[in-house]
Amino acid sequence: MSFIQNPHDKFFKETMGDPDVAQDFLTNYLPAEVMQVMDLGHLSLEKDSFIDQELEEAYSDLLYKTRIDGKEGYLYFLFEHKSYQEPKLALRLLKYMVKIWEQKTKESEPGGLPVIIPLLIYQGEQQWAGEPSFSSLFAGLEFMPDKIKRYIPDYEYVIYDFSPDSGHEIKGNVKLRIYLEMYLIENVTL
Repeated sequence: MSFIQNPHDKFFKETMGDPDVAQDFLTNYLPAEVMQVMDLGHLSLEKDSFIDQELEEAYSDLLYKTRIDGKEGYLYFLFEHKSYQEPKLALRLLKYMVKIWEQKTKESEPGGLPVIIPLLIYQGEQQWAGEPSFSSLFAGLEFMPDKIKRYIPDYEYVIYDFSPDSGHEIKGNVKLRIYLEMYLIENVTL
């Protein structure tokens, strides 16, 4: 069991670690096309963290198991609580996703890898400026022929930008709205 040194991390994990609050958040903020294949009735919290030790002060994470299109899948919450933007976040998220896949393949019988939908919750002073796709990190990719592009792995993460200029409305039940108002919008220091 790891000791939570950061009060922001503890608050995030206690609040979003409640499956009812996480379900409320996902219901209100996941894109509609994702919600169509998501079975949030099977949402269960996994105990592991995949954050590097040197980044524990900057990020918190939670992994939820669920069913996506009838198959085992995961929702990986990454919460950024230092209010800065990381240009290569897609690379870091991919590293964490690989750790999850490695762990899951050790725990179960051989088979296909489970789907992981990465979600970033951001609350900085300025809107998130980075592209939420892994392929955006490759220089000049847009000019390369499709024959080359097919060798480049790609995925996108879902970003919830709660910066003051994002214009996002706070949604959800009371507990979720209080959490978002207190921590994300007003940047209350715990």
